[in-house]
Amino acid sequence: EKEKNLKIFEKMLQEKGINRFSQWDKDLPKIAIDPRFKILGSFNERKIAFEIFVKNYDFIIKAQKQAEREAKQKILTNIFEEALNFHKYELLNENANILIFDKFYPNDERLKNIDNKIKEQVWQLVIEPVRKKHFEELKQKQKIFFEMLNEKSDIATTSANWQNIRYEFRKDSRYSIIKTPEEREKAFKLFVKNKIESYNERKREEALRKEREIEVQRKREQESAELRRKRETLEKSQAKIALQSLYSEKIKDCTKSWREAKEILINDPRFQTKALTVPRIKELYYEHIDNLQANKFKDFKSGLIEYYDKGRLNLISTIEDAEECLANDKRWFAISNTTQRQEAFDDFMNEALNKAKLEFLELLRISGIQPIKSINGPEYEKIKSMLRGDQRWKQFDCLPQVRDKLLLSYAGIKNSKDY
Repeated sequence: EKEKNLKIFEKMLQEKGINRFSQWDKDLPKIAIDPRFKILGSFNERKIAFEIFVKNYDFIIKAQKQAEREAKQKILTNIFEEALNFHKYELLNENANILIFDKFYPNDERLKNIDNKIKEQVWQLVIEPVRKKHFEELKQKQKIFFEMLNEKSDIATTSANWQNIRYEFRKDSRYSIIKTPEEREKAFKLFVKNKIESYNERKREEALRKEREIEVQRKREQESAELRRKRETLEKSQAKIALQSLYSEKIKDCTKSWREAKEILINDPRFQTKALTVPRIKELYYEHIDNLQANKFKDFKSGLIEYYDKGRLNLISTIEDAEECLANDKRWFAISNTTQRQEAFDDFMNEALNKAKLEFLELLRISGIQPIKSINGPEYEKIKSMLRGDQRWKQFDCLPQVRDKLLLSYAGIKNSKDY
């Protein structure tokens, strides 16, 4: 009796908002007016009970909440076990969840003030093990049922109808492994669905396999083509080098025609290469001839430069002067054609004159020469006296009129943007 009264007193304290921070003297007026305040015999007992409640407030509240939770779990357990007896079929549906109890017990007072978290906990403890066992057993039964269906391979299509073919299996003992007609039809539809999905998956895998094979083949062909290209490029390069070497060995005369050259080269394996086309072989030959001719012109020009630098030739020298200087020099005979030799000599003389003009203008610039307007006067004589010892001045001794013209035009050249 005393324990019961103490719990009533503590319940009253809790309802009045007494907590770990409450004080007896301060909160006494708030609790003294409640009839349950006097359920404990003496004033001292009430004070002691108050202080114990305050001191153990957290523990007491926790214990009360735990007790309330356990009470709710017990109520839910009874309800769930009851539901397993009256609504087992619905509970074992694969889509069933905790919300189904709102359908079974829409106005049941026992479910009020019970949150979904507690419902979910009890569902896992009471309902889920039953469902798990049921689905495991169903899976085994379906496996046996599927084995029976699988023996008739022509039923796995979207047009297959269980009602039309079920009679074919009724004498098979495996037919009754699934008890109800509804579950058998459901299992049949699942079997058909699995078969179709399996077939489609195999088709997808086969398509992917073929795609991979095509891609691998494409890469192999690309690699093979690239390898062939590199090999052909190397063969062409080697053949080109060998053919150029052959031309250098056999063809020294730049006047030889292609027909004459072929008669000389025809028996050499380097000329018979399959790595190069005939037009390319011919093209390389004419490149060789062009190089020969360029080298001959280069040799001829080097002789002219040598004798020009020695002063044996100057800016007004003729082809006869050049022949006299180079009569015993093999470079003179590098160009055998008289017309070509004259053209090469004229080109050299033009280059020499242009070079001399540039050198003369540079001499004026670096010497700080100021432009003059006449070659008659002290300014000209002063310039002449200053520069006449320089080779760039002296090389125009044979063309003094050109030098004077350059000197007079120096003012305009110096002020131009290109100077």
